[in-house]
Formats: sequence, structure tokens, C-alpha cells
Amino acid sequence: MNAIILAAIAVGVVYFVIAVILILATLRSPIRSDAKPMITVVIAARDEEEGLPGCLESLKGQDYPPELWSVIVVDDRSTDRTAEVVEGFQRDWPALSLIRVDFCWPDMGGKQNALVAGFEVANGEIIAMTDADCILPVDWLAGIASAFTPDVGVVGGLVSVAKPQGVWGRLQRADMAYLMGIGWGFVAGGVPYTIMGNNLSVRKTAYDAVGGHRSLGLTIAEDCGLVTTINRRTDWKSAWTPAGGIVGTFPPSTFPELIRQRVRWLHGIRFQTGWRLWFIFGGLIQRVSAVVVAGLWAFGVVGALPALACLGLWFVTDMVVMVRMARVMRDWTLVAWSPFVTIWGAFYQSISGIRYLLTGGKTAWKGQTHGTRRSIC
Repeated sequence: MNAIILAAIAVGVVYFVIAVILILATLRSPIRSDAKPMITVVIAARDEEEGLPGCLESLKGQDYPPELWSVIVVDDRSTDRTAEVVEGFQRDWPALSLIRVDFCWPDMGGKQNALVAGFEVANGEIIAMTDADCILPVDWLAGIASAFTPDVGVVGGLVSVAKPQGVWGRLQRADMAYLMGIGWGFVAGGVPYTIMGNNLSVRKTAYDAVGGHRSLGLTIAEDCGLVTTINRRTDWKSAWTPAGGIVGTFPPSTFPELIRQRVRWLHGIRFQTGWRLWFIFGGLIQRVSAVVVAGLWAFGVVGALPALACLGLWFVTDMVVMVRMARVMRDWTLVAWSPFVTIWGAFYQSISGIRYLLTGGKTAWKGQTHGTRRSIC
């Protein structure tokens, strides 16, 4: 029993040390570029007539030189008025283009099909991606451009829940802040394992060097796949935009919808190798070991001190990440939410992981069914 307790505490200490290293990496002052490259924004849109107007309206007001950027919306087999929304904006926005995709390649899942169509006609040196239901800050493109120093091929940025409502919205905002902190730390440390696709930009030459989305095989984790593939196969570095350029997204409205989203995210595991994969499983082991020791304490098998040590390491570690994100996002309520995020994360991550394993990663997205081996368009 003592061996179990010591092992759990040791795992907690390692988890804490890694978190501190990641947060320290985000404190480094990154090199910024004064260059103003041509940027093409690619937005894959499938049945997005409700969210797309807000996205385009926020994008239209960017403070980047208008002659240096353009937008391509790829209408991915929509059955609603998505195309009409874009056409309405095109009347006074010549830099906005619409591409209609009416087919689905059997070897590409999720948004791959639409993104390939957009990337193939994009003429920007930099290609920035976001989702059709996101809200972009006015300095979004300027921040992206400043992060692309000559040796950088991939740039990521913060994503946050926009206009959180009630406990459900605020809990997801805090959870997203925690996940962003971890992802940012790995990018800042020079070893990215994923960047969310709604605030992801790539240099076109880096994209072409690995064969782009077509080279990833069938996946619905195309953002994770693209980031890790460029990182592993090329010498291009990854960077992070200034903290001010936070993209707003809207959270899943129900718990089943959230689980489906997180199962989709878990598809990125197949792109992880070596220590990156061990980090993911290490986080799981840390949580399981803390819960096991807490259970042993509840049943009187172990004393309060070792149980509180395991749980304390877990909560303090997550708090370290959340304090950093609260400062960056200028929202100190995130610190108050941190203990709840710790418990909440262990709950939904366990359910997501179990479902992924039992179903082979099968999940639904935009009227399509996806698994680890096939997609039904």
C-alpha cells in the first residue's frame, strides 16, 4: 500500500514539474516580425448560416492593410443558406471569395475535404484558418503576421468561449483556458503537439513541404495532424500570437454534444509519438492515481495525509496553469473556477476516453459519422 501511495505522489510531482516548465516557457519574450505578408483566410463552412454572419462581420473589420489579405469561404455541401450569406457579404467585399464543394473524398474526413479546396486556390504566403462560428478580434491578422518570423512555419493562438452564459458556459470557458495554457506551453517550448484549428495559421511553403491535408490520411483531427506533421518532418518552428488576439468560439450546448466534440479531439492521438504520447497517458495516470488514493482514504485504507498530498498536487498544478491564463486573459474569475475544472476535467475526460475506446472513436459531426478507420459523408 505504501508503494501505491509513493507512486501516486511521485506521478503528481512529475505532473507539477511539467506544468511549471510549460508555464515558464510561455513567459519568454518571443521574437516578433515587422513584415506584412500576404494572408489568405480559409473558412470551412457546413450549414453555418447562423454563425457565419458574426464571423464575417468581425473579420471584415481587421486592422491589417486591406490590400494584403483575402478570405475564402468553402461551402462544404451545406443544406442551408450558407452560400447566400457569403454572397450577401461579397456585394461590398471584393476580397471575399466563395467556393462550393459538392463531393467528399473517401480518404478525407471532417473538414479535410473543404480545407484542401480552399488551400489549393489560396494565394497568400500565410494561410490562416478559423471556424465559421468564431468571432475574431480586430488585431487577429496583425498578431498572426507578427509571429511569423523567417524560421516560423506554424502559428497558433488562444481560443476562448465567447459570451459565456450561466454555470455551463463559464465552466467550459475555464476548462478551455486550462487546455489553451497547456497547448501554449508546448508551442512555446518548441514541441507542439496540437493547436486548435479555429486559430491556426501555416506558411504555405511549410504546408506544401509535407503534402498538406492530403498527406494526413483519413482524420477528423486535421489541425493536430497538420501541426505535428510539420513539426516532425520539417525544420519549421512553431510560434504563438500575442495574447491579445483571442478568438471567441461558442461551446457545445449539451453534455452529449461536448462528449462528441472531445471524442473528435481524441482522434489526434494517432499523430502523437514518443514522449508526446507518454505525456497524454501520463496525465491520465496522474488523475487515476489521485482518484484511487482518494478512494482508499474514503474507505479508511490510507490516512488523510497521503490522500491530501496526492489531491493537493493535482489541484495546485492545475491552479498554476489557470493563474497564468487568468493573467493573460485578464479574467481572474478563472482562478476561482480552477478547482471545479480539475474535478470536471477528470469526469468528462474519463467518459470521453472510455467512449473512444469502446466505439473505436466513432462520433458524429455535421451529419457525418466518423471513426478511426472510415468516414461516412
